[in-house]
Amino acid sequence: MPETKTTTEASRDPWKTPRETWQFVTIPEEDPTGLGFPTIRLNKSEFKAGESYSLPKEVAAFVNERVKAYNRSVTRLFSPVADRKSLNEVAVGTTSPMAPSGERPTFVDPSKVSS
Repeated sequence: MPETKTTTEASRDPWKTPRETWQFVTIPEEDPTGLGFPTIRLNKSEFKAGESYSLPKEVAAFVNERVKAYNRSVTRLFSPVADRKSLNEVAVGTTSPMAPSGERPTFVDPSKVSS
C-alpha cells in the first residue's frame, strides 16, 4: 500500500487555504506622528496605507506584527525615557567631547564585543 503524505500543498502555502479562514487587515493611513504610513512588503505582495485586505491567517499575523513594530519604533523616538546606553554608543567617535546626556562617552573595546 502506498504511503500518503501527511502534509498537503495547501497546508504549506497559506494562499491556498479556504477563504473562510482568512482575516481582514487594515493598514493605517498615518503613523503615530501624523506622517503617511509606509507600504508593507512580503515577497512580491504590497500592502498600502489606508487599504484593507483579506489575508490568510499567517500573512495577516505578519502584517499586523509589522504595523505594531513600526508604530513602536516611531513612538520610541519620542519617548521621554532616554536609552542612555544607546546615546553613549552614538556619542563614541563623534567630535563632541560630551554625550547628549551630559556624560563623557566611553569607548567600546572591540575585544569584548560578542555576536
